[in-house]
Amino acid sequence: MSGKALSWKARIVVGILAALTLTAGQSHGQSQAITATISGTVLDPTGQTVSGAKITLVSPERGISRTYVTTDNGLYSFTLLPPAIYRLQVEAAGFKHYRQDGIELIPGQNAEQNVGLIVGAISENIEVTSQAPLMNAENANISSDISARQVVELPLNFRSVIGLATLSSSVSNAAEDQIVGAPASSGAADQDVSFLNFGGTFFNTAAYLLDGTYDTRLDWGGVIYVPSVDAVQEFKIQTNAFTSQYGWSSGNVINVVTKSGSNGFHGDGYEFYRNSSVESRNFFNNGPQPSFTRNQFGGTVGGPIRRNKTFFFGYYEGRRQATPATFLGTMPTTDQRNGNFSAFLGAQAANAQGQPIFDTLGRPVMTGAIYNPFSTRQITAGQVDPSTGLMSSQTGYIRDPFPGNLIPSNLMDTIAKGIATGSYWPSPTNPNVLVNNFTGAASAPAHSDEYSVRIDHNFTENDRFNARWSQKYESKVNFPTYYGASDAGGPGVTAPNNRYSINAGYTHVFNPTFDVSLNFGINRHVEQSTTQSFGFKTSTLGLPSFIDGIAPSFPQIQPQNYAFLGAPQNLDNYVVPQTIWTDSVDFTKIRGRHSIGFGFMDVWGRIDGGHFANTTLEFQTTSTAGPDPQQATPGTGNGFASFLVGVGSGKDQTGFNKFPATDKHLLGWYVQDSWKATNKLTLNLGLRYEIQTAPTERHNAQEFFQLYRHQPISLLGWI
Repeated sequence: MSGKALSWKARIVVGILAALTLTAGQSHGQSQAITATISGTVLDPTGQTVSGAKITLVSPERGISRTYVTTDNGLYSFTLLPPAIYRLQVEAAGFKHYRQDGIELIPGQNAEQNVGLIVGAISENIEVTSQAPLMNAENANISSDISARQVVELPLNFRSVIGLATLSSSVSNAAEDQIVGAPASSGAADQDVSFLNFGGTFFNTAAYLLDGTYDTRLDWGGVIYVPSVDAVQEFKIQTNAFTSQYGWSSGNVINVVTKSGSNGFHGDGYEFYRNSSVESRNFFNNGPQPSFTRNQFGGTVGGPIRRNKTFFFGYYEGRRQATPATFLGTMPTTDQRNGNFSAFLGAQAANAQGQPIFDTLGRPVMTGAIYNPFSTRQITAGQVDPSTGLMSSQTGYIRDPFPGNLIPSNLMDTIAKGIATGSYWPSPTNPNVLVNNFTGAASAPAHSDEYSVRIDHNFTENDRFNARWSQKYESKVNFPTYYGASDAGGPGVTAPNNRYSINAGYTHVFNPTFDVSLNFGINRHVEQSTTQSFGFKTSTLGLPSFIDGIAPSFPQIQPQNYAFLGAPQNLDNYVVPQTIWTDSVDFTKIRGRHSIGFGFMDVWGRIDGGHFANTTLEFQTTSTAGPDPQQATPGTGNGFASFLVGVGSGKDQTGFNKFPATDKHLLGWYVQDSWKATNKLTLNLGLRYEIQTAPTERHNAQEFFQLYRHQPISLLGWI
């Protein structure tokens, strides 16, 4: 961002801070998505509030110690707490010392823990060794929390933590099957699992957060970066209605928080293995069990770099998947490549009543015959056809068959003949048959390597910093190289799916009642598809040279009933990187019974790149069927013969796609007041203001038309 933009945001934040500090209160900002809050009331045996009580909250594993002194209302509150296990201690004159261990706080939690003191000497202790249930009495957020243990132990396909969202009764993944349910596509990437419907809403209306940064694609709403299961501290599903710090969602937020190190060294190693030989058979599969092998392996390690000061956590996870695949298709024989289709020529065709079929000139129609499309002409009943000298019995159109089903070389298209006699179509593996004479075996592997490291540092008791860097290199084969990896016209398609995530956060406690949190993150997803022939120059085949720049791959040549060349239909070359920058600032202030939060978040999204056009050439059997081209006899014509003579289907095309670079901002301001009106009643009052800016194109290549603008020509009075 530019310095100008930053200073503008800074002025807004300072203005909000100045205005709201006058009324005081505690904030629950975006940072509350990755931190926790614990609050409560200190009471004496009669139920009266205790003022002047010193509250100390300690986490030995994270080196954290915070204190708070109650006023006459007896309330205390600790905000922006990293998820950990804490010890709560209370000291007050005239009362026994209170201590409770084992208070586990999770990300996004607003817990209430009231403390009842007993009259006695402060040297006497009250110790609570079992944690009382922590209540959320601070806000109306409704959520489903999945702990780190549940995340690791629950079964997950592909070990994608997003799949845990379906544990909520309001979440369905029906959209995954509807949108990416194609064979070998559904569930093959982390993003596929994020096609979720929350409470009946459309799939792209939820917000995904990772360590407090926006982790949602702005185009189709899927998640960008998904950390390894073993690196997840907490997984939370929040549903409407939640407090005003959350936005850009129809009412659902998936919040993922990664693990951090502690004062103790911890680590693990794992491998998950799937093999088709030990899997149950699909109910509808009556044939052999499809071969399948998948290995997912990795390890984590975390601990202190310097006790109570600096901690680290890192992990690696790999996936190796091998899925053998088989292709069955029809390849042109050597004779067919040279225009000899005599092997298809059969007996005279017959109609449904078994009667032999003749054309309108009285010539017998043979099964498997191919007709010369260039001989198409109109004939009239009762008149002699000048081409054959035969009398026509009907008015219409007619074609002549190629004698002997042989296409003369002078009628073959030069480009088509060069492709046909080249090495692009592999030879039949079973030359004794004409149909389904080729069987190709290949592998459809999928693999990934994922790395991440996180550092947490306590500068002082009041200043803490954390940073995380993560990346995942992933690739899968969408269509194997059945014709061989070196075949320029082969159908192979590989889909790289690389992702990156960077996050940094800083918190500062000005005093026990006032703190601030700053957060910055980048999540990037490079969605990509690369065909086997990417970079191929179609001009070498004889096609116009301008196609080389706009469709840099082998053309999709599709003779009907024959194996195709080039990429399969609906698969092409593209690269679409999307980068999301997130920066946010959140203030917290406690005063009296009010907990007011205010803050700002800017999500800046950029989508680059796009799709390369495909050159598509379709050739149907009807182009060489006959004898009447408008009502051809079934069993006549041949798709490869149509290709050789260069007569396409009329759908042949190429195209040009501009690669835009569009930017868009999501801006959100909020204020939230949790007012503890009484010890039994808390009111949540919030206000949020959002702006979603119109997309802008970085290369100034975007156009739009405003209907309400006057036309310049009309201003001159010419219309």
